[in-house]
Amino acid sequence: MATITDRVAALTLQRRPFVHATVVRAQEPTSARPGDAAVILEDGSIEGFVGGQCATSTVRAAALDTLRDGRTLLLRVLPESSAEFPEAPGALVVVNPCHSGGAIEIFLRPVLPAPILLVAGDTPIARAVTSLATFLEWEVTPASPPAPDSSSTAPDPHVAGLPASGPHIAGPSSSGPHIAGPSSSGPHIAGPSSSGPHIAGPSSSGPHVAGPSPYGPHVAGPSPSGPHGAGPSALGSEGVGPGEVGPGAAGAGAIAAVVAGLGDGDGEAVRAALDAGVGFVALVASRRRGAVVLDGLGLTGAELARIHTPAGLDIGARTPQEIALSIMGEVVRAVRADGLAAPAAAVLPGPRTEVDPVCGMTVVVGPGAVVAGDHYFCGTGCRDAFLARA
Repeated sequence: MATITDRVAALTLQRRPFVHATVVRAQEPTSARPGDAAVILEDGSIEGFVGGQCATSTVRAAALDTLRDGRTLLLRVLPESSAEFPEAPGALVVVNPCHSGGAIEIFLRPVLPAPILLVAGDTPIARAVTSLATFLEWEVTPASPPAPDSSSTAPDPHVAGLPASGPHIAGPSSSGPHIAGPSSSGPHIAGPSSSGPHIAGPSSSGPHVAGPSPYGPHVAGPSPSGPHGAGPSALGSEGVGPGEVGPGAAGAGAIAAVVAGLGDGDGEAVRAALDAGVGFVALVASRRRGAVVLDGLGLTGAELARIHTPAGLDIGARTPQEIALSIMGEVVRAVRADGLAAPAAAVLPGPRTEVDPVCGMTVVVGPGAVVAGDHYFCGTGCRDAFLARA
């Protein structure tokens, strides 16, 4: 028989958002015991056990709220007389009017799929971005290099002199290291050292499966049906806005994209990211070369607003790792400070709720709801009482 732990692992691999609920305290009389657990899915359905009908209704409503804001929550379901139950600053307190008189505390942990980053290019900078994004517990989707196109923009032999608004990619000089294209002699992306943690690069075993991160309590996990590494040649429909996913678009579901081909297929990769509905596209290029790439795409004003070039915050970056840091810093700022969100298909709608006409509790309309006519109830007790007086 599958356990809640097994179900959590399965939902994680499927990239399905859910809430892991655990009873951490119980005061009799109550049917729940500390350690009881359940998962609440995005449709409001509950698998497992965290209490009777009255408690279940409250847990469902609170859990769906945590899915929307990504914050953990300590839920206290208390009887009208709860003087003996200890205070818990910061907890959500819900008075339970049911007759049992018990009290429980339930910890709700939303588990959201890791944000997806599309990375285009096989260069030291692209590999450094992949490593850093993986360390930050993002799920990285690599874009396959496009087929050679004689009409595409030729690589800029002098990717130098980036303005102060973006990271400096220096050519060979005595003042900074040479940042070469992909080759066996390119710059080494450092492994573990005594000065800091190892930032692992991509591996054949798939995306990193991680626990809670700064982007909200989530568990990153590959999905058999999730985004794949289709190349920019798999273009979707044109004119797709941010948060709208073009059919068949490469990188669908990505919240941001980093185009770091350094002249190799950059235009095609930018176009593919826009067609996939990506709201933030970072193009690694000098201001001059970036303008040439974008001018050749015939972009609308709305599309140009989604492209950031030169990419990255101005931190005086020189090495691929430093440039990756500046780029991911800009991406994180877009998510945290500017409200960059995942495509609309991945945004969870708010649940429909009704008020129990007997006890006044908020009830989520969905699987397992207790209904009588047009009215919704927290449990069968309130429903029977309503029908008896009707």
